[in-house]
Amino acid sequence: MTGAALSRHYYMEYGKPMLEAEFPFLLGQIAIGRVGEGSECFGLDDALSQDHDFGPGFCLWLNDRLFREYGATLSRAYWDLPLSVFGVIRPKAGPFLDRVGIFSIKGFYARFLGSAGLPQTEEQWFSLPQEVLALCTNGEVYADPADEFSSIRRQLLSYYPEQVRLKKLAAHCAIAAQAGQYNYPRSIRRSDHCAAIWAIQQFLYHYQAAVFLLNHHYQPYGKLAHRALCRLPILGREAGPLLSRLAPGGPQTERLIEDACILLADELRKMELSCESGSFLLTHGIAIHAHLASPSLRHLPLMSWKTGWQFN
Repeated sequence: MTGAALSRHYYMEYGKPMLEAEFPFLLGQIAIGRVGEGSECFGLDDALSQDHDFGPGFCLWLNDRLFREYGATLSRAYWDLPLSVFGVIRPKAGPFLDRVGIFSIKGFYARFLGSAGLPQTEEQWFSLPQEVLALCTNGEVYADPADEFSSIRRQLLSYYPEQVRLKKLAAHCAIAAQAGQYNYPRSIRRSDHCAAIWAIQQFLYHYQAAVFLLNHHYQPYGKLAHRALCRLPILGREAGPLLSRLAPGGPQTERLIEDACILLADELRKMELSCESGSFLLTHGIAIHAHLASPSLRHLPLMSWKTGWQFN
């Protein structure tokens, strides 16, 4: 059974009856689900995922008033629920305990977005990496009759403002080119294995980030990104197998990098995001960046993809 199915079953079997018996007056005011950290929230867990920090659990999200009034009592009732379901035991220590249980809506989102809360400006959206936004928009909300939790979730799922998306896309294309099409072959020619590993890692990260942006879908954190990419409708089935074969020093690695870049360059032209010829992604990144309509984003360095960071 997947982690997502396990969490839902645990809620239906134990959580919902507890709420109906002890807190019926809250049922119309709180949100319930499983969202956040953990491969199970992305639907990407497998048998190996169960070796640590895995078990039955769900989240209850309350507004500030209800959290102050009932948070502690509700938390005690939650942690008094049975420790296992289907023979899977809930962890008694570790990060899992911080991922499930009782949360204020404001506190849950602040954990990922910071104290400023929901981004309002291009600059605020730009400062948020895809991985952060993926963590607070994944998973499943079982119920939210008051719509307080889900209204924020919908705004985040509406994706980056278009100018922010294009700025990030330009940067990721440029860095992918710098790492994979330029630095990797030079590292191989120098027999610098460590630099080659670094270049492949940088290429993978930024190439995949660009593909997620084309799909209007937030990229999850590192170890989950490739499996999630393979499910994307745009380039997932084409680029995913190429990327999975990359190996520093491998006889086909340079060819695989170039084939992946050809796919991405073709897609950029198809979407009319770039009219540049060829497959060198740096030229496509420059073209996208040059046509940004937002002055504040256009004036940032090409390879800046979030606030306070740029490629060297």
